[in-house]
Amino acid sequence: MSVGRPDAEAVNDRAKLVMHRAVARAMADPGRAGEILAAARLWMGRLAEEGRIHRDFEEWDRLLGLPPDRLRREITRRGERWDALRSTSPLSVSLPCLRDEALRRRIWRKARIGVAA
Repeated sequence: MSVGRPDAEAVNDRAKLVMHRAVARAMADPGRAGEILAAARLWMGRLAEEGRIHRDFEEWDRLLGLPPDRLRREITRRGERWDALRSTSPLSVSLPCLRDEALRRRIWRKARIGVAA
């Protein structure tokens, strides 16, 4: 039996889940939660100013209004709807470490290994 390449969409979904778990961990610190939410709202505001409102904009606006503990649980849920929401997440820009290209490549590599297993 030969092992093929893992499904790119499944790898992408897993990597985004890992990144959102990192965001959720960072949000456990109330000070960091405020910074993360402010960065996400700023990003969404820029999109709105540029007229680049995506299909999940209203849903993310609602989610960012949740108490941080509840938001932490929500963003790490599994399921097709959450996979889709994470692909338009304003939280992906909120942690400086997630903007590190080398770190992102490592996350994607680990996700590929996890999906293949």
